[in-house]
Amino acid sequence: MTPILALRRAILARIAGDAALAAVAREAAIHDEPSAAEGVRATFGRAALLSDVEGLAVQEIEVVATARGAAASAALQAADRIGALLDGADLALEGHALVSLRVVSLRAARDERTAVATLTLRAATEAR
Repeated sequence: MTPILALRRAILARIAGDAALAAVAREAAIHDEPSAAEGVRATFGRAALLSDVEGLAVQEIEVVATARGAAASAALQAADRIGALLDGADLALEGHALVSLRVVSLRAARDERTAVATLTLRAATEAR
């Protein structure tokens, strides 16, 4: 399994069932596909393997919180909660060991109908 897929699975496990996230978003989950439905939904965005040298992989992964028909702050609150759950977390990855996981940025944008907050995480993993 690639380090990116292993990290995504561990992220999903970490946030599953989080009551604070579920209070802001429709559920405590991150999805593969966006939705046109009203409310807040978190999806995986871009992912990149930046380097893989001598078994140490550095990667960036985005989580995008989208608020449709909701207050713009709801997208930011969801992304902020996900960041709080993941920044510095010690996650168990299948086939890899997590060396570090950090939030490196949180960006927000808005149009007339939709607010978007993009959380970027940087992780270092080692193959096992």
